[in-house]
Amino acid sequence: MTNKDYNICVSKYSDDVYRFVVYSGMDCESAKDIVQDAFLSLWQNHSDIEFSKSKSYLFSTAYNLVCSSFRHINVEKRYAEDVQINSSINIEDSYESRECLYKMLENIPEVQRSALILKDIEGYSYKEIADILKLSIQQVEVYIFRARVALKKNAIKNNLV
Repeated sequence: MTNKDYNICVSKYSDDVYRFVVYSGMDCESAKDIVQDAFLSLWQNHSDIEFSKSKSYLFSTAYNLVCSSFRHINVEKRYAEDVQINSSINIEDSYESRECLYKMLENIPEVQRSALILKDIEGYSYKEIADILKLSIQQVEVYIFRARVALKKNAIKNNLV
């Protein structure tokens, strides 16, 4: 990939990657950091990555960074009493329905949540999602179906439907 191709990637995909990270449950500041780290990784490996694969690379990198961040947050929470660290995920959003959606999304496994966000919110095809998450198309379809079922059950349970 050339410098020009990289600049095209930044202007073309930065908003999409940011939305994906935020909808994955990260707060705005952490999402900005993750997007920046994903683009930094792309730049550091730009000589090895074809321009046609840059979108998939960015989303895969962002997904891995989100997973890593959640693992880190979970470790902090687990050991917060021992080292007296107070950590939590702060989603700065005043809309009650959005908070409810985030809470329901937190209750489904990460891979299902990511697949659902990429499909229903970002509008990616099953093939693109499979490339991003490094899954088969059949796995993506199953994960999206299970995520939708879980969200529906949660909505019914909480009298939101």
